[in-house]
Amino acid sequence: MACNGFKTLSYAYKQMPEDELNSMMQHYHIESDEFREDIQSGLIYLGTFGLEDPVREDVDKSIQLIKYGTLLGEKVDRKKGAKNQVNIRMITGDHMQTALHVALQVGIITEEE
Repeated sequence: MACNGFKTLSYAYKQMPEDELNSMMQHYHIESDEFREDIQSGLIYLGTFGLEDPVREDVDKSIQLIKYGTLLGEKVDRKKGAKNQVNIRMITGDHMQTALHVALQVGIITEEE
């Protein structure tokens, strides 16, 4: 799913008495590894799905204008203009394959890159 640009999400749950949860929260720091291990142990897996998060319209045109100074339909020689192009970086918390898909889709990188 990530290779096709989807944000991949999984769901799981477990039933726990409220007093047990309160006890865990008092015993552990809520952001500690121990708390995470205890709270995540014994989960019942429900499923995984892909969330489509479409790229905003015309982002690819904005990327082209920033990177090359012109739209690609206006006959720009990418190799000749490479020394004058802007290097664009994308910062994301997405899975690497999702990020690569989006970067290709909007023109931040090419298939060759």
